[in-house]
Amino acid sequence: KKKSQFRIGSIYVDVREPHNSNVDLKKALHSSLSKIPKHLKIGVRGIRVGNFEYLKSRDIQGMYKDEEIFLSNSHDSTEDIIDDVVHEVAHSVEDKYWKIIYSDGLLEQEFLKKRKQLWLKMKKTNFNVPLEKMLNPVYDRELDRTLYIDIGYDLLRPMSSDIFYSPYASTSLREYFAMSFEAFYMREELDRLKKISPVAYEKNVNLLNLGE
Repeated sequence: KKKSQFRIGSIYVDVREPHNSNVDLKKALHSSLSKIPKHLKIGVRGIRVGNFEYLKSRDIQGMYKDEEIFLSNSHDSTEDIIDDVVHEVAHSVEDKYWKIIYSDGLLEQEFLKKRKQLWLKMKKTNFNVPLEKMLNPVYDRELDRTLYIDIGYDLLRPMSSDIFYSPYASTSLREYFAMSFEAFYMREELDRLKKISPVAYEKNVNLLNLGE
């Protein structure tokens, strides 16, 4: 497999270091981008794929920055790439439609209410995280480590299943929105998303309707 460059519509793709596993990158990119309306993709100018140190250092497989999506070349499946691309497009949507998503404060209120509910459950299971950390909507690396490593998603998932759509949605306000966007366009358990995160669901409906 060699380096390559190609375009998917108006989005250029720069494959610096191809995947070693048997994944169909072009199929994954076409599939993920086709799920999202055109007006919600205007913030993505390019996609770069490679063995990026800043992704490895944070143990993540995707990141959005400066109108580009950076993807790791370590995905194990085409489906994982699709999930990650849709998720990172969500972060581009935040940049373009920040006021619609966040300015009324409703999404933050919903998120912090859930954080407090999770904090109470964590306290009962002897995971003592300061409440002020849980009531900070901004990404906190120390808290992320506590949720992801110290508690672990295997334990966090059943603990939070009636509060958050997924364990990762509890990471920060921005990830809360991105996970709702991913669920909305991957069409995964939409009824559950609408039930447990009604504000997040409605924000995605409003964003979708902007294209009409």
